[in-house]
Amino acid sequence: MKKVARPILAGMVLITIIWLFIGDITPTQPPWFSAEQVSQGEELYSEHCSSCHGVHAEGAKSWRTPDENGHLPPPPLDGAAHTWHHPKSFLQQTILEGGAKLGGVMPPFADKLSADEVDAVIAWIQSLWPTDIYYSWSKREQKRANQ
Repeated sequence: MKKVARPILAGMVLITIIWLFIGDITPTQPPWFSAEQVSQGEELYSEHCSSCHGVHAEGAKSWRTPDENGHLPPPPLDGAAHTWHHPKSFLQQTILEGGAKLGGVMPPFADKLSADEVDAVIAWIQSLWPTDIYYSWSKREQKRANQ
């Protein structure tokens, strides 16, 4: 009986550990955006952002290497770079005001996109992020909101 009980107990412990780990990244609520926002955001992104950040938000190939003027090329927005480290308010501000204040060359879009359209672009970008990246971002966002 002990020979059977040990593997079962070990399996239960393993399942519990996996459940705890997955439970840490499993969403407690759905994403903040709707499918309609994602669809609208895809169109807006294609029109306003894809020429620099890539059709699939993959960024410039050498996005980590400064150009001859010392500026970094457009980074990926698909979760492969640092975009997910920033709060939504920072992403909104960067899109509306551009990147000059940050030492970049991204133009401002305040005269081209409404606040709702900016949110739609962010929704589409975030819909590309891997689930664990999105929920890490979401947890940070929730912590910021509770402070």
